[in-house]
Amino acid sequence: MNLASNSSNGDDQVRTHDVALANAMSEFMKTGWEATTDLTLSAHPSIAFTKARRDRLSKQYPGFRLIFPSGGLKVRSNDTDYPFRAHSNFAWLTGIIATDCVPDSVFVMEPNTLGHEDLLFTHPRSSRDSEEFYKDTKYGGNSSSVASQLSSGVTQIFSNGYAFAALKSDGSVVTWGDSDWGGNSSSVASQLTGGVTQIFSTETVPLQH
Repeated sequence: MNLASNSSNGDDQVRTHDVALANAMSEFMKTGWEATTDLTLSAHPSIAFTKARRDRLSKQYPGFRLIFPSGGLKVRSNDTDYPFRAHSNFAWLTGIIATDCVPDSVFVMEPNTLGHEDLLFTHPRSSRDSEEFYKDTKYGGNSSSVASQLSSGVTQIFSNGYAFAALKSDGSVVTWGDSDWGGNSSSVASQLTGGVTQIFSTETVPLQH
């Protein structure tokens, strides 16, 4: 993450190319999001084996606190990160893998009289009415690069786990977020200047029609 200390309020998520958002813009961005239809994660097939793995490990290290971090995001270029993959030890013991895992999560096996208690620490889902959801560069999406295009005419906003798409009243579309997940639409920009009537948000990238 290309961060810089140019924030007057100590916000370490402000970067050299970020621009300040007006209060009215910030309040507008907290409204109008498409309703989340399903927050349920499907259990990975490895879940059936994880308890036995933890039990074996617990017997090997009685009385010891065991800590397994999932790992964090790795910068690919400036403010673009590589797709996240949880550390193998974390995934092996929890069954939480691929994009189901939140970066910087930690799995702890806390010793007790019965062996160990399993504790999972993870960042909570960002609420749709907070700035974190659309502005935070780590846990949300930073829209400062397209702020001027979002100041008026936005009728709907769609998102997947890593990118956002705003449909405007003139039929144009504005996208932002992780370029690997649909946040960069420059390759099809000429097709998004007008005439778009619907946006379908999939698990990976928004689709325009």
